[in-house]
Amino acid sequence: MGTGQGGDNEGGPATGGDSPASGPVATVVAIDDDAMTLLMISRTLAVAGMVCHTATDGVEGLRLIRELKPDLVLLDIVLVGEDGFGICREIRRTWSPEELPVVMVTGLDDLGSIHSAYQAGANDFLAKPLHWKHLSFRILHVLQASQSLRELRESLGTLRSILAVHPDSIFMVDREEQVTLVHSGSQRGESGHRPALGTLARLLPEDLAAQVRERCQQALGTPSEVLSLDFTHPFENEPRFCEARFVASAQDRVLVMVRDITQRKLFEQQIRHMAYHDVLTGLWNRHAFNSTLERLLAEIQRSEGAPLPLRAAILYLDLDNFKRVNDTLGHALGDDLLKVVAARVSEVLRPSDMLARAETGDGDSVARIGGDEFCLILGNISNPMNAGRVAQRILEVLRQPILLEGHELVVTPSIGIALIPQDGQDPDTLLKNADRAMYAAKEGGRNRFQFFDPSMSTRLLECFALEVGMRRGLAHGAFHVFFQPQIDARNHTVIGMEALLRWDDPEMGSISPTRFIPVAEETGLIVELGEFVFREALTFIQALLAEGLPSIRVAVNLSSVQMLDPQLLDRIEHCIALTGANPMNLEVEVTESVLLESSGQALNALRRMKDLGITLALDDFGTGFSSLSYLHHYPFDIIKIDQSFIQSLSSESQSRSLAAAIIAMGKSLGLEVMAEGVEHLDQANFLLDRGCHKAQGFLYGRPMSPGVFRAFYREQLARVT
Repeated sequence: MGTGQGGDNEGGPATGGDSPASGPVATVVAIDDDAMTLLMISRTLAVAGMVCHTATDGVEGLRLIRELKPDLVLLDIVLVGEDGFGICREIRRTWSPEELPVVMVTGLDDLGSIHSAYQAGANDFLAKPLHWKHLSFRILHVLQASQSLRELRESLGTLRSILAVHPDSIFMVDREEQVTLVHSGSQRGESGHRPALGTLARLLPEDLAAQVRERCQQALGTPSEVLSLDFTHPFENEPRFCEARFVASAQDRVLVMVRDITQRKLFEQQIRHMAYHDVLTGLWNRHAFNSTLERLLAEIQRSEGAPLPLRAAILYLDLDNFKRVNDTLGHALGDDLLKVVAARVSEVLRPSDMLARAETGDGDSVARIGGDEFCLILGNISNPMNAGRVAQRILEVLRQPILLEGHELVVTPSIGIALIPQDGQDPDTLLKNADRAMYAAKEGGRNRFQFFDPSMSTRLLECFALEVGMRRGLAHGAFHVFFQPQIDARNHTVIGMEALLRWDDPEMGSISPTRFIPVAEETGLIVELGEFVFREALTFIQALLAEGLPSIRVAVNLSSVQMLDPQLLDRIEHCIALTGANPMNLEVEVTESVLLESSGQALNALRRMKDLGITLALDDFGTGFSSLSYLHHYPFDIIKIDQSFIQSLSSESQSRSLAAAIIAMGKSLGLEVMAEGVEHLDQANFLLDRGCHKAQGFLYGRPMSPGVFRAFYREQLARVT
């Protein structure tokens, strides 16, 4: 309340006795129709350090109260023409007993007057004659009581506000295990009513009631501690996760605060699942796989002294040519394909193959660790062949066509197998060795599985050295293009040439294409190398024409990796524009295996090349599975008889029959026919007798550098003329 100054306060000595202890200055308004009484009240309160303002009637008193906002009002019950009860009731219209305490002074000693004073809203009363020595102490006591009531009301208001937003339901449990609801945990519908709910035994399942009972006893035994308990409780047939905290509130009662943490638990489970599972397929991710592998290795190590030590295996699976699906059909369909593959691989595993993961106890043992790479952990296997049998089941199940958005897709895997513990005793080594075995399976023809062998490490190191060397060679001009002549065997005229890539490394020496081309295809360097060959071949053709030599075609081979390159046509057109060459002087050769791996994209690319005027040749004809269908559907101009037929013409009658049939078929379809790998005169004569006069091979000329080929070409021209 206020501590304002003013009014008719009087100061003077007290009438006797000690003054109360000093404290904050309090303002008092005294209302009495006896001037002498007012004077004595003012002096007594002044000695006590209080400021007193006086009024002789109710109207003046109410005016002072409104202006000064005093801390206390002394009010005589009997005033001239009015009574203090009415004035007190008027005060209470504006101020509560805590905000403005009223002490009524009366000469009436009947209990009725005292009761009426309290009914009117008085905090206390004093009887006349006043005991001046005790007056200030009595007033200070009333002021302190009012202050305490104000603080209590503020505390209660704060507590109510906190409870209004508090999410926890709060219960009271007594020693008889009676449960009373204190707060429902809701902002709405709160009231002062605290319903008794029943006993713990009636409200909760037996096991949960026992846990709550134990926590309550512990809380009563340690009043200063807050105990907790997490539990699940069925609610409308769905389990709810709850967190309860227990604290003693009296010697025989415990407050139990219960919070529903179901959403938090579900969120934690979701986060945990995301931490250990692949988002796309739902399989383990690399982190979960590694943690499980570490646990398995520890178990295997502990079992080494046992009569039957644990043995396990890792299968490392990579989809063959998966990039083709993404490039041709889009990543969305590629993702759907990965989901189907993941489901098929998981379904093919038997319970005996499974290995539970430590974190969740999941029975699944398949992980997606990369784009199209999957890993499996096979549990306790009796011998390595069990791992091979699982790999074979995977090969068989993935061989079945997959129908997605109208496309019938067949994906094949290459699988590497590392045995535990002989192929590695830590996760990194095991994964590395399984990966090496997988690449060996790819090199062995794909769609197969391969066990790890220590010699593979040497092969991988060699591949790495070749990759580094090729990148260095491209940057420093270590690659060259040689040219092998193509001849009209009737008169030995040069009718064309095939461009062949050669590599002379300053450190490793001359490296055969059979060594570096597979590595180039595996690493994707073949795309850059292929563009280099196109550019060099067309540049050489232009150089020959500039020297006045007759126009001939130059043939360039395409691999399956190049055919899958979405920028292939752009690269070829760029080389043509850069060199100024005529597309009619360019021949592109593809094998049946290239068409098998990229049929849809290859057909479109070959048709665009044909539109440019490029000649198309089907290389290694007769070694594939669908030669006749390729000749019907693809716009080829030339078929090249594979050298395996040519080299056996001298000794095998079957090869002679096949070669003759190929020549006859090519002529009937209006295609040029060329023989590859002609090395002996009897082979050449056989081909000429059957009508095949276009050939290339060591009999007519080996691959030559540009300078040597130029001289060879000039010499052949001079001989003919």
